[in-house]
Amino acid sequence: MPAQIEAHELLTRLAGDVTREPSLTDALRQLPEPLAAGHTVRITEDNDYSTPSEAGRMVGVPRQYVDKLIARGELVATHKPQGSHRLINVSDIEALRAKRDERCQGVDAMVDTLLDAGVEY
Repeated sequence: MPAQIEAHELLTRLAGDVTREPSLTDALRQLPEPLAAGHTVRITEDNDYSTPSEAGRMVGVPRQYVDKLIARGELVATHKPQGSHRLINVSDIEALRAKRDERCQGVDAMVDTLLDAGVEY
């Protein structure tokens, strides 16, 4: 945990010092919280690709679920030239994660409403 705290403090100080590039400053300001919580942070380019296994880890689902999404056409995968390994655009993975997070928040809100109404859990 001390390494996470050190990274949190370093990034907080660094984000305060970066003033010439607003987008970099904003990105650095967002990093300390997930790092301090022990989460993995990945910085990618817009056209970066990941494997189905990596996509599953990024979204928090098994690779087999990612395979099903690809098979159903809900997630687009490409192949490396001259290879059979599938690759998924990171922006598509982020969109999937955002959609999943939104659904989870909806379910949490429904559960909270039921609990507030006195329904036993």
